[in-house]
Amino acid sequence: TPNGLHVWLPLPEPWTEAAFVAHARQYGVAVAGGSSFAIGDQPRAQGIRICLGAGSEADLEEGLAVIARLATSRPEPALLAV
Repeated sequence: TPNGLHVWLPLPEPWTEAAFVAHARQYGVAVAGGSSFAIGDQPRAQGIRICLGAGSEADLEEGLAVIARLATSRPEPALLAV
C-alpha cells in the first residue's frame, strides 16, 4: 500500500534473501527476508521487507542508500576459514 510503513523489494539475481540480509547487517542495516512473512508453501520471488518508520530521516536515508548500493551490486563471496 502506498501509505504503509513497509515496502517489499524483490531481489535481483544472484542475490538470495539470506545473503542480502547478512550483507546489509554488515553495513549496519537491518532488513527482514521475505520468507519470514510467507504463509504456506506457495512459490514466491526472493525479496526483503524494509521498514520505513524506524529511526530518523537521516537514518532512513543512509539505510536506503546502503540497500540501493547492495541491490545494484553482486554479493561478495563468503569468507572461508580453513
